[in-house]
Amino acid sequence: MSWSVLFWRSVLPLCHYNAIHPYAQPLLQPSDLKTVLGVGPGAMPVLGEANVPVQINSRQLVVNFLVADIPRSPLLGPSPRTS
Repeated sequence: MSWSVLFWRSVLPLCHYNAIHPYAQPLLQPSDLKTVLGVGPGAMPVLGEANVPVQINSRQLVVNFLVADIPRSPLLGPSPRTS
């Protein structure tokens, strides 16, 4: 029998990552996760991880996003770091 661990991560679509200006684009780092479920048609491959600064109202956060070629808006998971 195999077990899966359910947890939430922030996911950034590849098109949004590519839209960040090259001088401001955070480096895409390798990820231990290879696929994500529930964000597209079946298991979607993870291309890497990036720490992206995000502003929500007056709060500036650095969010560790999984980057994947998914057909939707960014998904913000719990516990982003406040800077």
